Amino acid sequence: MKKAKCKKNRQRESNAAHRAKTKVERWAANDGHKYPKRVYEQCGKEFYPNSTRQRFCNTDCTKIHQQAEALFSRLVKQLSEKEGVTEALKAENQTLWVQRMNNIRSAAMEIVSSELIYC
Repeated sequence: MKKAKCKKNRQRESNAAHRAKTKVERWAANDGHKYPKRVYEQCGKEFYPNSTRQRFCNTDCTKIHQQAEALFSRLVKQLSEKEGVTEALKAENQTLWVQRMNNIRSAAMEIVSSELIYC
């Protein structure tokens, strides 16, 4: 019984030492930051994220992305109403509905890209 406890304690110490070593190596590899440097594809800026889920380099890029998403959804809704792409069409002919919606989405994406992202 005592041998098993000693073995578990040694394993815990070994695991803790390994975690500490890899943490130090990771921080050294990332210039003293927890996560590796990323480049935001829209503006080309390099940044060190604060978490694994951080996508944007700063609040300005976050706001622009939110505006782009809002404009995109609004344009898709407006263009689908203008072209008569409705739920009734979806129920009748799904393939035609998908084709038209894909065209609408690509047109909306072009408009958003030209107005907000690449202005």
